[in-house]
Amino acid sequence: MDNERRQDPLTKLHNRRHLYLEGPKQFSMPHRLVLCGFSHDDQSGLPQKINDSFGHTAGDKVLVEVAATLLKHCRTYDVLIRFGGEEFTLVMLNCRIDRHHHPMTEQTDADNKTRTAPATDKTGIEYAGFWIRVAATLIDSLLIILITVPLLYGIYGEHYFNRDLFITGLRDFLISWVLPALAAVMFWIYLSATPGKVILHLKIIAAGSSGHPFPRQFVIRYLAYFIASIPLGAGLLRGAFDVRKQGRHDKLANTVVIRER
Repeated sequence: MDNERRQDPLTKLHNRRHLYLEGPKQFSMPHRLVLCGFSHDDQSGLPQKINDSFGHTAGDKVLVEVAATLLKHCRTYDVLIRFGGEEFTLVMLNCRIDRHHHPMTEQTDADNKTRTAPATDKTGIEYAGFWIRVAATLIDSLLIILITVPLLYGIYGEHYFNRDLFITGLRDFLISWVLPALAAVMFWIYLSATPGKVILHLKIIAAGSSGHPFPRQFVIRYLAYFIASIPLGAGLLRGAFDVRKQGRHDKLANTVVIRER
């Protein structure tokens, strides 16, 4: 419910409530931040003319297109907000304002999906590369094995490891599937990282904002791992070549993994 109250129903951007709640956190961060407001309204009264001539439905479509265009030229960790009416607000992190470098003038990767970008961009944000994320996954997998194997051995004995069944029973399902899923999602919600990512100083943030992802994004992200693994882990491997190092699961959940310093 709180997620819906933070989202503009028309453009699907964050709304002013999100800015009021998250703004103080962003302004307290020890990196460069610029807050700017702008509107596609002007002295000609174009938005009102569109509404008068073509109806409010057409006016809403214009707003949606404006929001999409602005979002296309934002960096993955910028926060674009529909403040109200035709007014939009953009929170830009780790940037400097000069004629040589401005986030809104950066070329997005929309037309360059096959281009491999460096893990560190011009703003100093470092996207977690493929292999360090593999290392984090191996650490998490080892921890899961250390916890679940003794539990399963204590319940089923030695014959559990010689079984032909994919799932032995309810307790096997809860320990082998439900427990790891709940643990991963809870770690993501409270720490923005699993233990493996914490050890390697990695963090999950929301793509399109610099803030903490919504819980539903983490649930989608976990389920999307199964989609990304088909076929032959192709969706996971795309993270090695993506501009922001996003695997298929990150794309579906609208998240990105960065390296903390």
